[in-house]
Amino acid sequence: MADLDSLDIPTLQNMEVIRKLQGILNKLTPENAAKLTQEVDRLSIDNEERLTRIIRLIFDKAVCETVFVVVYANLCRHMLQIKVPVDNPKEDEKKEVSFRKKLLTLCQTLFEADNKD
Repeated sequence: MADLDSLDIPTLQNMEVIRKLQGILNKLTPENAAKLTQEVDRLSIDNEERLTRIIRLIFDKAVCETVFVVVYANLCRHMLQIKVPVDNPKEDEKKEVSFRKKLLTLCQTLFEADNKD
């Protein structure tokens, strides 16, 4: 991994938000889901890279920890309305992307990759 001193501020901020989310997800249970969902709401999810990494982290946790899949699904449902600016939009491209779109794209990509085997 790169030396932390050589990373730019946005990259460090992305890493910090991901680290915080990882901690929240590690504690997530049906009993404390409402409280931890509020903690997720306080995270600064404000760019496409961060949103993409957050979605992948939640997806991977749901796949690995199937006993809590309903809790992760409810968290995703809560986050569906999140929209962030596209990092490098093309001229004819939308200027923002939603949690919903990114999650569906990830699921479709993984589904299609699995069907190629």
